[in-house]
Amino acid sequence: MAESLPCVEARHGGRLPIELVDQVIQYVYAAGLGDLPSLRSCALTCHHWNNIARTYIFRRVDLTCQKRLRSLERVVENAPHIANYIREMTVGPMTSQGRRHSKSWLQHMPENLSQWLDALHTVRFIRLSDAGEFCDAEFFSTFYYFTSVKRLILEDCAMNLAVLKAFACSLPGLTELIIVDLLPLLVTVWEAPPLLTTPPLTKLVLDVTNTASPTMENFMNWLFVHGNCGGRLHTLHSVEFGFTILDTKVVTNALNKIGSNLKHLGLHIKPMFETSEWEQEFVHRAVDIGLCPNLTSLTVDLATAHSKTSFFMGVKAKELRTLSFRIDMKEGERPPDFESLSDILLDSTFSSVENVQFLNMGDSPLSTVEDAIAKALPNFYNRGMLQVLNGRHIE
Repeated sequence: MAESLPCVEARHGGRLPIELVDQVIQYVYAAGLGDLPSLRSCALTCHHWNNIARTYIFRRVDLTCQKRLRSLERVVENAPHIANYIREMTVGPMTSQGRRHSKSWLQHMPENLSQWLDALHTVRFIRLSDAGEFCDAEFFSTFYYFTSVKRLILEDCAMNLAVLKAFACSLPGLTELIIVDLLPLLVTVWEAPPLLTTPPLTKLVLDVTNTASPTMENFMNWLFVHGNCGGRLHTLHSVEFGFTILDTKVVTNALNKIGSNLKHLGLHIKPMFETSEWEQEFVHRAVDIGLCPNLTSLTVDLATAHSKTSFFMGVKAKELRTLSFRIDMKEGERPPDFESLSDILLDSTFSSVENVQFLNMGDSPLSTVEDAIAKALPNFYNRGMLQVLNGRHIE
Protein backbone atom coordinates (compact mmCIF):
# COMPACT_ATOMS: atom_id res chain seq x y z
CA MET A 1 0.00 0.00 0.00
CA ALA A 2 1.40 3.36 -1.01
CA GLU A 3 2.31 5.75 1.78
CA SER A 4 -0.33 8.47 2.13
CA LEU A 5 0.57 12.12 1.77
CA PRO A 6 0.81 14.22 4.96
CA CYS A 7 -2.43 16.07 5.50
CA VAL A 8 -3.80 19.05 7.36
CA GLU A 9 -7.01 18.74 9.37
CA ALA A 10 -9.79 20.90 7.91
CA ARG A 11 -12.42 22.60 10.08
CA HIS A 12 -15.24 20.21 9.11
CA GLY A 13 -13.31 16.99 9.47
CA GLY A 14 -11.76 16.85 5.99
CA ARG A 15 -8.08 16.36 5.33
CA LEU A 16 -6.07 18.62 3.04
CA PRO A 17 -2.73 17.40 1.68
CA ILE A 18 0.12 19.74 2.56
CA GLU A 19 0.91 20.02 -1.14
CA LEU A 20 -2.57 21.48 -1.71
CA VAL A 21 -2.16 23.96 1.15
CA ASP A 22 1.15 25.03 -0.36
CA GLN A 23 -0.54 25.58 -3.72
CA VAL A 24 -3.23 27.73 -2.10
CA ILE A 25 -0.72 29.92 -0.28
CA GLN A 26 1.52 30.08 -3.33
CA TYR A 27 -1.49 31.36 -5.33
CA VAL A 28 -2.15 34.03 -2.69
CA TYR A 29 1.50 35.06 -2.87
CA ALA A 30 1.59 35.21 -6.68
CA ALA A 31 -1.80 36.92 -7.09
CA GLY A 32 -0.93 39.67 -4.62
CA LEU A 33 2.78 39.81 -5.43
CA GLY A 34 3.66 39.11 -1.82
CA ASP A 35 0.60 40.76 -0.23
CA LEU A 36 1.56 40.51 3.45
CA PRO A 37 -1.90 41.00 5.04
CA SER A 38 -3.32 38.08 3.03
CA LEU A 39 -0.33 35.87 3.80
CA ARG A 40 -0.59 36.69 7.51
CA SER A 41 -4.26 35.71 7.43
CA CYS A 42 -3.23 32.37 5.98
CA ALA A 43 -0.66 31.98 8.73
CA LEU A 44 -3.37 32.43 11.40
CA THR A 45 -5.51 29.60 10.00
CA CYS A 46 -3.76 26.84 11.94
CA HIS A 47 -0.31 25.61 12.96
CA HIS A 48 0.34 23.76 9.70
CA TRP A 49 -0.75 26.70 7.56
CA ASN A 50 1.48 28.94 9.65
CA ASN A 51 4.55 26.81 8.90
CA ILE A 52 3.94 27.03 5.16
CA ALA A 53 2.79 30.66 5.04
CA ARG A 54 5.89 31.76 6.94
CA THR A 55 8.11 30.67 4.07
CA TYR A 56 6.21 33.03 1.75
CA ILE A 57 5.96 35.91 4.24
CA PHE A 58 9.73 36.12 4.41
CA ARG A 59 10.40 35.16 0.79
CA ARG A 60 10.95 38.79 -0.22
CA VAL A 61 12.34 41.59 1.94
CA ASP A 62 12.56 45.30 1.12
CA LEU A 63 15.35 47.49 2.47
CA THR A 64 14.64 51.21 2.19
CA CYS A 65 16.44 52.65 5.20
CA GLN A 66 18.83 51.87 8.03
CA LYS A 67 15.93 51.05 10.38
CA ARG A 68 14.74 48.23 8.14
CA LEU A 69 18.27 46.92 7.73
CA ARG A 70 18.71 46.79 11.50
CA SER A 71 15.34 45.03 11.92
CA LEU A 72 16.30 42.38 9.38
CA GLU A 73 19.67 41.85 11.05
CA ARG A 74 17.97 41.25 14.41
CA VAL A 75 15.50 38.79 12.88
CA VAL A 76 18.10 36.61 11.16
CA GLU A 77 20.45 36.71 14.16
CA ASN A 78 17.73 35.65 16.64
CA ALA A 79 15.98 33.19 14.28
CA PRO A 80 18.56 31.91 11.75
CA HIS A 81 16.05 29.49 10.17
CA ILE A 82 14.05 32.47 8.86
CA ALA A 83 17.06 33.55 6.81
CA ASN A 84 16.62 30.37 4.76
CA TYR A 85 13.17 31.57 3.67
CA ILE A 86 14.49 34.77 2.08
CA ARG A 87 14.82 34.41 -1.69
CA GLU A 88 14.61 38.00 -2.95
CA MET A 89 15.97 41.23 -1.51
CA THR A 90 14.96 44.61 -2.92
CA VAL A 91 17.16 47.58 -2.04
CA GLY A 92 15.58 50.93 -2.88
CA PRO A 93 16.61 53.83 -0.68
CA MET A 94 15.17 56.62 -2.83
CA THR A 95 11.47 57.33 -2.29
CA SER A 96 8.92 59.35 -4.25
CA GLN A 97 9.19 62.13 -1.66
CA GLY A 98 12.75 62.87 -2.68
CA ARG A 99 16.26 61.56 -2.67
CA ARG A 100 17.51 59.99 0.49
CA HIS A 101 21.24 59.53 0.79
CA SER A 102 21.97 55.88 1.41
CA LYS A 103 25.74 55.76 1.74
CA SER A 104 25.70 55.71 5.54
CA TRP A 105 23.96 52.33 5.75
CA LEU A 106 24.02 50.73 2.31
CA GLN A 107 27.79 50.60 2.15
CA HIS A 108 27.81 48.07 5.01
CA MET A 109 24.70 46.13 3.94
CA PRO A 110 26.59 43.23 2.25
CA GLU A 111 28.98 42.82 5.18
CA ASN A 112 26.13 42.58 7.68
CA LEU A 113 23.84 40.22 5.73
CA SER A 114 25.91 38.00 3.45
CA GLN A 115 26.83 35.66 6.33
CA TRP A 116 23.15 34.92 7.03
CA LEU A 117 21.32 34.84 3.69
CA ASP A 118 22.57 31.54 2.28
CA ALA A 119 19.41 30.91 0.22
CA LEU A 120 19.13 34.36 -1.34
CA HIS A 121 18.46 34.06 -5.08
CA THR A 122 17.69 37.58 -6.33
CA VAL A 123 19.01 41.03 -5.44
CA ARG A 124 17.19 44.02 -6.89
CA PHE A 125 18.62 47.54 -6.65
CA ILE A 126 16.05 50.17 -7.54
CA ARG A 127 16.32 53.97 -7.77
CA LEU A 128 19.86 54.24 -6.43
CA SER A 129 20.71 57.88 -7.03
CA ASP A 130 24.09 57.79 -5.32
CA ALA A 131 25.50 54.40 -6.30
CA GLY A 132 28.79 55.94 -7.34
CA GLU A 133 29.36 57.23 -3.80
CA PHE A 134 29.18 53.95 -1.88
CA CYS A 135 29.82 51.29 -4.55
CA ASP A 136 33.56 51.24 -4.03
CA ALA A 137 36.14 48.50 -3.54
CA GLU A 138 35.01 47.89 0.05
CA PHE A 139 31.36 47.48 -0.98
CA PHE A 140 32.06 45.02 -3.78
CA SER A 141 34.55 42.99 -1.75
CA THR A 142 31.74 42.10 0.70
CA PHE A 143 28.92 42.01 -1.88
CA TYR A 144 30.92 39.22 -3.53
CA TYR A 145 30.03 36.90 -0.63
CA PHE A 146 26.38 36.67 -1.64
CA THR A 147 27.46 33.45 -3.34
CA SER A 148 23.94 31.99 -3.65
CA VAL A 149 22.60 34.92 -5.73
CA LYS A 150 21.77 33.95 -9.31
CA ARG A 151 19.83 37.02 -10.47
CA LEU A 152 20.87 40.68 -10.22
CA ILE A 153 18.43 43.45 -11.21
CA LEU A 154 19.46 47.10 -11.61
CA GLU A 155 16.43 49.33 -12.17
CA ASP A 156 16.41 53.13 -12.48
CA CYS A 157 19.89 53.34 -10.96
CA ALA A 158 22.40 56.13 -11.55
CA MET A 159 25.61 54.48 -12.75
CA ASN A 160 28.46 55.12 -15.09
CA LEU A 161 30.23 52.46 -17.14
CA ALA A 162 32.79 51.66 -14.42
CA VAL A 163 30.17 50.98 -11.72
CA LEU A 164 27.98 49.02 -14.12
CA LYS A 165 30.90 46.78 -15.10
CA ALA A 166 31.72 46.21 -11.43
CA PHE A 167 28.16 45.05 -10.69
CA ALA A 168 28.24 42.69 -13.69
CA CYS A 169 31.40 41.09 -12.27
CA SER A 170 30.48 41.20 -8.58
CA LEU A 171 28.80 37.84 -7.90
CA PRO A 172 30.48 34.49 -8.59
CA GLY A 173 27.22 32.57 -9.03
CA LEU A 174 25.42 35.17 -11.16
CA THR A 175 23.56 33.71 -14.17
CA GLU A 176 20.92 36.40 -14.88
CA LEU A 177 21.66 40.10 -15.28
CA ILE A 178 18.70 42.46 -15.77
CA ILE A 179 19.30 46.17 -16.40
CA VAL A 180 16.34 48.53 -16.78
CA ASP A 181 16.63 52.26 -17.48
CA LEU A 182 19.95 53.50 -16.15
CA LEU A 183 20.20 57.14 -15.08
CA PRO A 184 23.18 59.51 -15.43
CA LEU A 185 25.60 59.43 -12.51
CA LEU A 186 25.84 62.94 -11.06
CA VAL A 187 29.02 62.38 -9.06
CA THR A 188 32.56 61.71 -10.19
CA VAL A 189 33.99 58.23 -9.55
CA TRP A 190 37.69 58.88 -9.21
CA GLU A 191 38.70 55.24 -8.85
CA ALA A 192 36.97 52.50 -10.83
CA PRO A 193 35.62 49.66 -8.63
CA PRO A 194 37.31 46.26 -9.03
CA LEU A 195 36.12 43.52 -11.40
CA LEU A 196 36.15 40.56 -9.04
CA THR A 197 34.86 37.63 -11.04
CA THR A 198 33.65 36.38 -14.42
CA PRO A 199 30.19 34.88 -13.79
CA PRO A 200 28.71 32.42 -16.31
CA LEU A 201 25.75 34.48 -17.51
CA THR A 202 22.96 32.56 -19.21
CA LYS A 203 20.37 35.36 -19.38
CA LEU A 204 20.74 39.06 -20.16
CA VAL A 205 17.94 41.64 -20.17
CA LEU A 206 19.08 45.07 -21.31
CA ASP A 207 16.10 47.44 -21.43
CA VAL A 208 17.72 50.85 -21.57
CA THR A 209 15.39 52.82 -23.80
CA ASN A 210 15.95 55.90 -21.62
CA THR A 211 19.73 55.58 -21.49
CA ALA A 212 22.16 57.47 -23.69
CA SER A 213 23.29 55.29 -26.57
CA PRO A 214 27.06 55.49 -25.82
CA THR A 215 26.51 53.94 -22.37
CA MET A 216 24.66 51.00 -23.85
CA GLU A 217 27.12 50.58 -26.69
CA ASN A 218 30.21 50.74 -24.47
CA PHE A 219 28.77 48.31 -21.94
CA MET A 220 27.74 45.78 -24.58
CA ASN A 221 31.06 46.00 -26.37
CA TRP A 222 32.86 45.43 -23.08
CA LEU A 223 30.54 42.59 -22.08
CA PHE A 224 30.84 40.64 -25.29
CA VAL A 225 34.50 41.34 -25.99
CA HIS A 226 36.23 41.70 -22.62
CA GLY A 227 33.75 40.73 -19.93
CA ASN A 228 31.74 37.65 -19.10
CA CYS A 229 31.19 36.56 -22.67
CA GLY A 230 34.74 36.97 -23.84
CA GLY A 231 35.76 33.45 -24.84
CA ARG A 232 32.62 31.95 -23.22
CA LEU A 233 29.77 33.09 -25.45
CA HIS A 234 28.24 29.63 -25.33
CA THR A 235 26.87 30.23 -21.81
CA LEU A 236 24.53 33.04 -22.88
CA HIS A 237 21.31 31.50 -24.22
CA SER A 238 18.63 34.12 -23.47
CA VAL A 239 18.79 37.81 -24.41
CA GLU A 240 16.18 40.58 -24.40
CA PHE A 241 16.84 44.06 -25.73
CA GLY A 242 14.75 47.17 -25.16
CA PHE A 243 16.05 49.91 -27.46
CA THR A 244 15.32 52.82 -29.78
CA ILE A 245 16.22 53.37 -33.40
CA LEU A 246 19.49 54.98 -32.26
CA ASP A 247 20.72 51.68 -30.82
CA THR A 248 19.87 49.48 -33.80
CA LYS A 249 23.51 49.08 -34.81
CA VAL A 250 24.49 48.06 -31.28
CA VAL A 251 21.83 45.33 -31.19
CA THR A 252 22.82 44.11 -34.65
CA ASN A 253 26.48 43.88 -33.62
CA ALA A 254 25.51 41.92 -30.52
CA LEU A 255 23.44 39.44 -32.53
CA ASN A 256 26.36 38.99 -34.89
CA LYS A 257 28.43 37.82 -31.92
CA ILE A 258 25.94 35.76 -29.91
CA GLY A 259 23.02 35.02 -32.25
CA SER A 260 23.98 31.45 -33.08
CA ASN A 261 23.98 30.50 -29.36
CA LEU A 262 20.60 32.00 -28.44
CA LYS A 263 17.56 29.92 -27.55
CA HIS A 264 15.43 32.93 -26.60
CA LEU A 265 15.39 36.43 -28.07
CA GLY A 266 13.22 39.36 -27.05
CA LEU A 267 13.08 42.66 -28.94
CA HIS A 268 11.21 45.70 -27.61
CA ILE A 269 11.44 48.81 -29.78
CA LYS A 270 10.49 52.09 -28.13
CA PRO A 271 9.39 54.68 -30.70
CA MET A 272 11.02 58.10 -30.46
CA PHE A 273 8.28 59.88 -32.39
CA GLU A 274 4.51 59.76 -32.21
CA THR A 275 4.20 58.39 -35.74
CA SER A 276 6.56 55.45 -35.58
CA GLU A 277 5.75 53.27 -38.62
CA TRP A 278 8.95 54.31 -40.38
CA GLU A 279 10.96 53.55 -37.24
CA GLN A 280 9.57 50.03 -37.12
CA GLU A 281 10.33 49.66 -40.84
CA PHE A 282 13.93 50.82 -40.41
CA VAL A 283 14.67 48.68 -37.36
CA HIS A 284 13.13 45.54 -38.78
CA ARG A 285 15.15 45.84 -41.95
CA ALA A 286 18.35 46.53 -40.00
CA VAL A 287 18.02 43.79 -37.37
CA ASP A 288 18.57 40.42 -39.03
CA ILE A 289 16.76 37.79 -36.99
CA GLY A 290 18.28 35.18 -39.28
CA LEU A 291 21.42 35.53 -37.17
CA CYS A 292 19.60 33.44 -34.52
CA PRO A 293 18.90 30.09 -36.24
CA ASN A 294 18.57 28.05 -33.03
CA LEU A 295 15.77 29.97 -31.31
CA THR A 296 13.06 28.07 -29.50
CA SER A 297 11.36 31.24 -28.20
CA LEU A 298 10.87 34.70 -29.72
CA THR A 299 9.24 37.79 -28.15
CA VAL A 300 8.41 40.93 -30.17
CA ASP A 301 6.05 43.91 -30.04
CA LEU A 302 2.65 43.50 -31.64
CA ALA A 303 3.60 46.44 -33.88
CA THR A 304 6.27 44.20 -35.37
CA ALA A 305 3.58 41.87 -36.62
CA HIS A 306 1.57 44.78 -38.06
CA SER A 307 4.51 46.32 -39.92
CA LYS A 308 4.79 45.39 -43.58
CA THR A 309 8.41 44.29 -43.54
CA SER A 310 10.40 41.16 -44.19
CA PHE A 311 11.29 40.86 -40.50
CA PHE A 312 9.46 37.59 -39.89
CA MET A 313 10.49 36.23 -43.26
CA GLY A 314 14.06 36.32 -41.97
CA VAL A 315 13.28 33.75 -39.25
CA LYS A 316 15.36 30.63 -39.86
CA ALA A 317 14.73 28.91 -36.53
CA LYS A 318 13.32 25.49 -37.39
CA GLU A 319 12.85 24.59 -33.70
CA LEU A 320 10.85 27.70 -32.74
CA ARG A 321 8.20 26.58 -30.25
CA THR A 322 6.96 29.75 -28.52
CA LEU A 323 6.06 33.06 -30.18
CA SER A 324 5.18 35.93 -27.84
CA PHE A 325 3.72 39.36 -28.59
CA ARG A 326 3.97 42.34 -26.25
CA ILE A 327 0.75 44.36 -26.25
CA ASP A 328 -0.32 47.47 -24.35
CA MET A 329 -4.07 47.11 -23.99
CA LYS A 330 -5.50 49.61 -21.51
CA GLU A 331 -8.85 49.30 -19.84
CA GLY A 332 -11.69 50.81 -21.90
CA GLU A 333 -9.61 51.11 -25.06
CA ARG A 334 -10.40 49.43 -28.35
CA PRO A 335 -8.51 46.13 -28.73
CA PRO A 336 -5.55 46.03 -31.13
CA ASP A 337 -5.84 44.40 -34.54
CA PHE A 338 -5.34 40.75 -33.59
CA GLU A 339 -6.87 39.41 -36.79
CA SER A 340 -3.82 40.42 -38.82
CA LEU A 341 -1.81 37.79 -36.94
CA SER A 342 -3.70 35.01 -38.67
CA ASP A 343 -1.61 35.18 -41.87
CA ILE A 344 1.62 35.20 -39.87
CA LEU A 345 0.65 32.20 -37.75
CA LEU A 346 -0.40 30.27 -40.84
CA ASP A 347 2.88 30.95 -42.62
CA SER A 348 5.14 27.94 -43.06
CA THR A 349 7.91 29.85 -41.26
CA PHE A 350 6.06 29.24 -37.99
CA SER A 351 4.87 25.69 -38.63
CA SER A 352 6.86 24.50 -35.60
CA VAL A 353 5.21 26.98 -33.17
CA GLU A 354 3.14 25.24 -30.49
CA ASN A 355 2.37 28.13 -28.14
CA VAL A 356 1.48 31.78 -28.87
CA GLN A 357 1.61 34.14 -25.90
CA PHE A 358 0.25 37.65 -25.51
CA LEU A 359 2.05 39.65 -22.82
CA ASN A 360 -0.20 42.55 -21.81
CA MET A 361 1.76 45.52 -20.48
CA GLY A 362 -1.42 47.60 -19.99
CA ASP A 363 -4.00 47.62 -17.20
CA SER A 364 -6.85 45.92 -19.05
CA PRO A 365 -8.11 42.75 -17.27
CA LEU A 366 -6.63 39.59 -18.74
CA SER A 367 -10.13 38.19 -19.26
CA THR A 368 -10.97 41.17 -21.51
CA VAL A 369 -7.81 40.69 -23.53
CA GLU A 370 -8.49 36.97 -23.86
CA ASP A 371 -12.06 37.58 -25.06
CA ALA A 372 -10.81 39.97 -27.76
CA ILE A 373 -8.19 37.48 -28.94
CA ALA A 374 -10.65 34.58 -28.93
CA LYS A 375 -13.04 36.60 -31.08
CA ALA A 376 -10.33 37.67 -33.55
CA LEU A 377 -8.52 34.33 -33.79
CA PRO A 378 -11.12 31.64 -33.04
CA ASN A 379 -9.38 28.82 -34.91
CA PHE A 380 -6.12 29.20 -33.03
CA TYR A 381 -7.87 29.86 -29.71
CA ASN A 382 -10.00 26.72 -29.95
CA ARG A 383 -6.88 24.67 -30.63
CA GLY A 384 -5.46 25.77 -27.28
CA MET A 385 -2.46 27.54 -28.81
CA LEU A 386 -3.08 31.00 -27.38
CA GLN A 387 -2.20 32.18 -23.88
CA VAL A 388 -2.66 35.61 -22.25
CA LEU A 389 -0.24 36.67 -19.51
CA ASN A 390 0.39 39.78 -17.44
CA GLY A 391 3.59 41.06 -19.02
CA ARG A 392 4.27 43.56 -16.23
CA HIS A 393 4.88 40.71 -13.79
CA ILE A 394 7.26 38.72 -16.01
CA GLU A 395 11.01 39.21 -15.72
